[in-house]
Amino acid sequence: MRVVLVLPRHMHFTPRGATSVDLCAYELLLHSRYRHETRVICAEESDYLPDVDVAPFPAGKGSISRIRAISREIRKFAPDIIVVHQHLRSVFLLSILHPKIPIVLHRHNYYSAKLNWVSRFIYHAYWRRIAAVFFVSEHCKAGFIAHSDYTRNRTFVVSNGLDFSLWEPSAEREQVVLFAGRAVPDKGGLEAARASAIALLNRPGWTARFFLSQPHKNPAYAGEVQDALAPLGDRGQIITDAPFSAVKQAYEQAAIALVPSVWNEPFGRTALEAMAGGSALICSGRGGLAEVIGPAKEGAALQVEPSVHAMESAIGRLIDDADLRNRIAAGGQARARRLFAIQQIADTYDRYLESIVRETQSLSRRKAG
Repeated sequence: MRVVLVLPRHMHFTPRGATSVDLCAYELLLHSRYRHETRVICAEESDYLPDVDVAPFPAGKGSISRIRAISREIRKFAPDIIVVHQHLRSVFLLSILHPKIPIVLHRHNYYSAKLNWVSRFIYHAYWRRIAAVFFVSEHCKAGFIAHSDYTRNRTFVVSNGLDFSLWEPSAEREQVVLFAGRAVPDKGGLEAARASAIALLNRPGWTARFFLSQPHKNPAYAGEVQDALAPLGDRGQIITDAPFSAVKQAYEQAAIALVPSVWNEPFGRTALEAMAGGSALICSGRGGLAEVIGPAKEGAALQVEPSVHAMESAIGRLIDDADLRNRIAAGGQARARRLFAIQQIADTYDRYLESIVRETQSLSRRKAG
């Protein structure tokens, strides 16, 4: 089975700039049975994530030129199925240009219900041309089904996963409270910084380390986070636009990690990474995060409201109670490995693709007969 993966503009299929969407697509591909029969079509970059077949389209082109470039690559590769990440309009346009090839939309965020009647009419036309929709969580899928007349049996959940053979949690943890995320209010970085400054001020052995991505897009907010950590002096560290490898290593070493999203996360990959790395996780549990960390009785994370007071209290509690910290870290690792191994998720993903191709081919034979 030949597969084309299409990543939209504003994604960065590179070792340093990869977004959560890029990483999800890449890791599924690396563990797919069809890895060597798959081509990734993405925006042109100076380098790409390794060991996969990449065909770039020119960066900075208009939407029509971009779709034409993608379409040319599809014709050359002649896939049995196309998977487009995120961008619904690209699915619609490619389905017109390639009507005989089933196209899947892999959605990494929510479907907006706040549409006027004109937008709903247009979106309805778009959805009709999609063979299936993959969502990264049950929460995303449920929200879509509640506000769409799209066929339920054509929606599937394909979550993020990790190759745990590549993760090496340190037995001896650094006295670090870690945050990693984009410099936007939705991620709760400012609340986390303020909470960390209070909790660590009178605990001199501990450091707050914040990995902020894309601070240039919201410099005022990034500045507020920096100001919030200022009372800690050199114990309040900010690292900007670090590659995933650096963030991964930090999760493997930090004693405590914070994922205090104030909005409903579609999935919450950072929580999964924290659990995989062996950090004791403090998490808001909003949206798809609840599916990552599980119920409180499982003890995979300390779930709290994303407020300064609640997080400050939780940070202090984990710092002062090493046994609790170790139990949560172990519970998080166990849950992550049980439910989010990339090998089992990629196998499910492959089976979904196979069933869609079989169904399309069967329908074509019936029409031809």
